[in-house]
Amino acid sequence: MIAILFALPAESSEFIRLLARSASGNGKCPESIHGQIHGRSVAVFHTGVGERSCRARIESILRDSQFRYLISTGFAGALDHELKVGDLVVSDNLSSPELLHSPHLDLAANRFVVGKLKTVPKIISSEAERVQWATESAALAIDMETEFIAEACAAHKIPLLSLRVKAIRLRSRCLLLRRYCSIWRSRKRTLLYSFIISLLTQGRLSV
Repeated sequence: MIAILFALPAESSEFIRLLARSASGNGKCPESIHGQIHGRSVAVFHTGVGERSCRARIESILRDSQFRYLISTGFAGALDHELKVGDLVVSDNLSSPELLHSPHLDLAANRFVVGKLKTVPKIISSEAERVQWATESAALAIDMETEFIAEACAAHKIPLLSLRVKAIRLRSRCLLLRRYCSIWRSRKRTLLYSFIISLLTQGRLSV
């Protein structure tokens, strides 16, 4: 089974509609959604936003799990001005090398942006903060969960692929989510979902 993580249900709702034979999870993770993509079993989980929620939930998700690998996805904020709204970013510092360098993961052909992702403690609300984080981290984009997910995956020896879509920078998370959902329903969403479905359908990543 493959695990797919989003921070919030608002990020996963469109993807969950694509699952066949979907059903709610068991007693261990009652908020999870299980289903199939082209015959491949997947489980969708939500970590919540930020370190405290993410650390607690990822540990319960991975405890006693038998996932082949995990895909962490959702939105990210841009530190690099070259990133456009809707660009798809693969983290090369937090993804597991065996997935990142798999011959079946054709990032160039799918026009993904590959680079560093930095996890920050709060939403960046000013240009000065953005410049500071960009200078200090040398990252392309930021989120609030992936580093904690990567730590847990490493501890449990579960390969991780971090895949994010760049959302517009807004100070209010509610506004950000509304804007993000409009992006998620765009052609970029189709590309992202097609890519994830391709990975699941192949079932041949080198793990």
